[in-house]
Amino acid sequence: EELHKEAENIFRIQGLIQQAQNCKDYLARLSHFQSYDRKECNAVIVSYQRCPEEFWDWIIDLTQLNMKPIYQKAWGWNEQAKQQELLEDGARYLIAISGDRPIGFVHFRFEQQDGDFVLYIFDIQIEESYQRKGLGRYMIDALWFVGLEKKVSCLMTLVFKNNDAGLKFFKS
Repeated sequence: EELHKEAENIFRIQGLIQQAQNCKDYLARLSHFQSYDRKECNAVIVSYQRCPEEFWDWIIDLTQLNMKPIYQKAWGWNEQAKQQELLEDGARYLIAISGDRPIGFVHFRFEQQDGDFVLYIFDIQIEESYQRKGLGRYMIDALWFVGLEKKVSCLMTLVFKNNDAGLKFFKS
């Protein structure tokens, strides 16, 4: 019976993941989070099921610029593996666009972790000139509401011990 309950839970979570992944616009019912205008930062926040091709190079370049030194200290930078992770079918995005150019993104996925349905934050990257203006926190707040709407158990992320800015950001 215990095995049956565990299998039932796995199937339930897989159904929730499938439903969440099929969502066309994660912010459709969260209009409050579709724009940001604070601290000299004005942006539209757009949700994507997959990274649009026109943003591929920017997302890869920004991630490399912000994260390569941190990865190198932790376990090494593998550009090809990171590109594959960023562009996989399961990758979902919130992208902040100011004027006609992207300025920040959150890469997230819906996953099963230790028997729970979670929204996992893989990356949050903001252009340096837009950092510390509240945009990153705003997009994470949007994901909290997406998670509530999709009925996830929790939001999760991984922050390297040597990523002082990341640790400070998530602790705040």
